[in-house]
Amino acid sequence: MIEIKPCSSFLDIDSNGYVLKKAEQSLKQNEWQSIINDNINYYKEAVADLVSVYVRGNVAKGIAVKNISDLDSFFISAKPVTLDENYQD
Repeated sequence: MIEIKPCSSFLDIDSNGYVLKKAEQSLKQNEWQSIINDNINYYKEAVADLVSVYVRGNVAKGIAVKNISDLDSFFISAKPVTLDENYQD
Protein backbone atom coordinates (compact mmCIF):
# COMPACT_ATOMS: atom_id res chain seq x y z
CA MET A 1 0.00 0.00 0.00
CA ILE A 2 1.23 3.52 -0.80
CA GLU A 3 1.89 5.71 2.22
CA ILE A 4 0.28 9.14 1.94
CA LYS A 5 2.41 11.87 3.47
CA PRO A 6 1.24 15.40 4.22
CA CYS A 7 3.17 17.87 2.08
CA SER A 8 1.17 21.07 2.23
CA SER A 9 0.05 23.57 4.82
CA PHE A 10 -2.71 25.86 5.94
CA LEU A 11 -2.37 29.61 6.26
CA ASP A 12 -2.06 30.99 9.78
CA ILE A 13 -4.50 33.64 11.03
CA ASP A 14 -3.66 36.42 13.48
CA SER A 15 -5.74 37.45 16.50
CA ASN A 16 -7.82 39.80 14.31
CA GLY A 17 -8.70 37.05 11.85
CA TYR A 18 -6.35 38.25 9.09
CA VAL A 19 -4.41 35.71 7.03
CA LEU A 20 -0.67 35.88 7.70
CA LYS A 21 1.56 35.99 4.64
CA LYS A 22 3.97 33.05 4.39
CA ALA A 23 5.23 33.61 0.86
CA GLU A 24 8.07 35.93 -0.03
CA GLN A 25 10.83 36.03 -2.60
CA SER A 26 13.61 35.37 -0.09
CA LEU A 27 12.09 31.95 0.75
CA LYS A 28 12.20 30.68 -2.85
CA GLN A 29 14.34 27.60 -3.36
CA ASN A 30 17.04 28.14 -6.01
CA GLU A 31 16.22 24.97 -7.98
CA TRP A 32 12.85 26.52 -8.90
CA GLN A 33 14.30 29.74 -10.37
CA SER A 34 14.58 28.49 -13.98
CA ILE A 35 10.97 27.27 -13.95
CA ILE A 36 9.82 30.60 -12.48
CA ASN A 37 11.78 32.45 -15.20
CA ASP A 38 10.22 30.28 -17.94
CA ASN A 39 6.78 30.98 -16.50
CA ILE A 40 7.36 34.75 -16.39
CA ASN A 41 8.81 34.73 -19.92
CA TYR A 42 5.73 32.89 -21.20
CA TYR A 43 3.46 35.55 -19.70
CA LYS A 44 5.65 38.30 -21.19
CA GLU A 45 5.28 36.74 -24.65
CA ALA A 46 1.60 35.82 -24.37
CA VAL A 47 0.13 38.85 -22.57
CA ALA A 48 0.45 42.17 -24.38
CA ASP A 49 -0.65 44.33 -21.43
CA LEU A 50 1.05 42.39 -18.63
CA VAL A 51 1.18 44.23 -15.31
CA SER A 52 2.43 41.61 -12.80
CA VAL A 53 3.14 37.91 -12.36
CA TYR A 54 2.55 36.30 -8.97
CA VAL A 55 4.01 33.00 -7.78
CA ARG A 56 2.16 31.37 -4.92
CA GLY A 57 1.83 28.05 -3.16
CA ASN A 58 4.67 25.84 -1.96
CA VAL A 59 7.29 27.38 -4.25
CA ALA A 60 6.60 30.88 -2.91
CA LYS A 61 6.64 29.57 0.67
CA GLY A 62 9.99 27.83 0.19
CA ILE A 63 8.58 24.37 0.93
CA ALA A 64 8.34 22.90 -2.59
CA VAL A 65 9.12 19.19 -2.89
CA LYS A 66 11.15 17.97 -5.88
CA ASN A 67 9.13 15.77 -8.29
CA ILE A 68 5.93 16.45 -6.33
CA SER A 69 5.23 20.18 -6.18
CA ASP A 70 4.04 22.29 -9.08
CA LEU A 71 4.38 26.00 -9.80
CA ASP A 72 1.25 27.99 -8.99
CA SER A 73 1.10 31.38 -10.66
CA PHE A 74 -1.25 33.95 -12.06
CA PHE A 75 -0.93 37.27 -13.84
CA ILE A 76 -2.58 40.66 -13.84
CA SER A 77 -3.07 42.46 -17.14
CA ALA A 78 -4.28 45.95 -17.97
CA LYS A 79 -6.80 44.57 -20.48
CA PRO A 80 -8.76 41.31 -20.94
CA VAL A 81 -6.60 38.50 -22.36
CA THR A 82 -7.20 35.26 -24.24
CA LEU A 83 -4.31 32.81 -24.02
CA ASP A 84 -3.47 30.26 -26.70
CA GLU A 85 -4.31 26.91 -25.06
CA ASN A 86 -2.22 25.08 -27.68
CA TYR A 87 0.98 27.02 -26.92
CA GLN A 88 4.04 24.81 -26.43
CA ASP A 89 7.55 25.97 -25.75
